[in-house]
Amino acid sequence: MFETLQFPPNARILEVGFGHGHWAAWACQRVPQGAVLAVDVDPNMLKWAQECYPPSTHANLEYRLGDAVTLDFEAEPFDYVMSNACLHYLDHPGLAFEAMARHLKPGGRFCVVCLGFGNLRDLHKALAKVMRDGRWADCFADFKPVQLADGASCDAWLEKAGLIKKQARLQNEVINFPNRVYFQQWVNTSFGHYFDKLPGMWREDFSNELVATYCRRLGPMDEVKALRVWLQLDAMKEASASSGC
Repeated sequence: MFETLQFPPNARILEVGFGHGHWAAWACQRVPQGAVLAVDVDPNMLKWAQECYPPSTHANLEYRLGDAVTLDFEAEPFDYVMSNACLHYLDHPGLAFEAMARHLKPGGRFCVVCLGFGNLRDLHKALAKVMRDGRWADCFADFKPVQLADGASCDAWLEKAGLIKKQARLQNEVINFPNRVYFQQWVNTSFGHYFDKLPGMWREDFSNELVATYCRRLGPMDEVKALRVWLQLDAMKEASASSGC
């Protein structure tokens, strides 16, 4: 989605949840007379991005620590606000929409990519089944799975933030794993917030049971696949709204 954006060379861009810094660095190269401010809540990501894309090679790129829900800094309003693979981690994405919109110029673009409704549906079904197992059911008694949005469920958040939806669509991505070993390694990394609920001595058993449950319909040599779903959201700030900055 971001690759299709045509930035004026003097555009000001805010990226929320920059992660490893790839998209922030990509954007700053396209606005040689502009500027990119990239914000993330994780100090480790900040260190990583600054090492990979330092000021010596990306002079118009600035990194800051900050929370997507409580963005609060003195800066001129931005022409574009971007966020990639971040907002699905939030308990209240609508608050992030409002915070991001406050720093966007009237008429500015709001572009978000995050995991969407239906993401890894079959794997989440396997997770729900395994979590009910009596051995560790109590560990998940107060666990709240991530609630993923589709285009329609974002409408109320956009309206409250003073944003007008231009386009919202769900995009499927098939992830292929050559065998169950690679798949299990990916599960252990991607679903760490589930494993964190368990005592260390149970985590391997939980992982084995989850993979076995998910792969039960497959033959022993079959390639393992997972279906990831992305929500791509493109909106614009109402021209009559105040910048809020």
